[in-house]
Amino acid sequence: MQPRLTPAQSVALHRQLLEFCLMQCAQLDHASITLWTPSKDSRYLRTLAGRWRIALQVQRGNNLGQRMHQAIHHMASRHKEPVLLIGADCPFITADYLRQAHAALQQKEVVIGPASDGGFVLLGANRPLPARSLDGVAWGTNDVLEQTLRQMKRAGAGCCLLPALDDIDRPEDLDLLDRPALHRMRRLFGIQ
Repeated sequence: MQPRLTPAQSVALHRQLLEFCLMQCAQLDHASITLWTPSKDSRYLRTLAGRWRIALQVQRGNNLGQRMHQAIHHMASRHKEPVLLIGADCPFITADYLRQAHAALQQKEVVIGPASDGGFVLLGANRPLPARSLDGVAWGTNDVLEQTLRQMKRAGAGCCLLPALDDIDRPEDLDLLDRPALHRMRRLFGIQ
């Protein structure tokens, strides 16, 4: 988010987005929430986990695709129910959007919530993803969604797409926070 935000402001924004996402997840009935992090060493994350009664898991993998694949595999194998991975950088995800994603997994193996910039804000599966289904994706580019859909097709996984949402990836995306829909989030967290 720099240079538009200072490092401290960038951290504060990330925390606000993360807590907003957790608030949406907490509205789901019978949801088991796990926060996948680079490490469990953060006092903030441990405090957050206690406050929201969520589990912390350490991400594994050399790139985003491997980390997401491993998280879905772990959760779907362990709980034997649909798994939704949600990016904590999307202030437009709502509990209803998550319910829509969960419902889509009754029809298809995979659900994707596209990001308007060509990536995605949500990836869900009703069982572990096929091996290597997220390999070969150029993460951080405008082709992430297209490449992911191609990989899922090669893997034989049926996909459902949800409506596209905006996320906050770059400094210019901060302008999206001026949308009226974000006033609720601003009020909840006291953002000026």
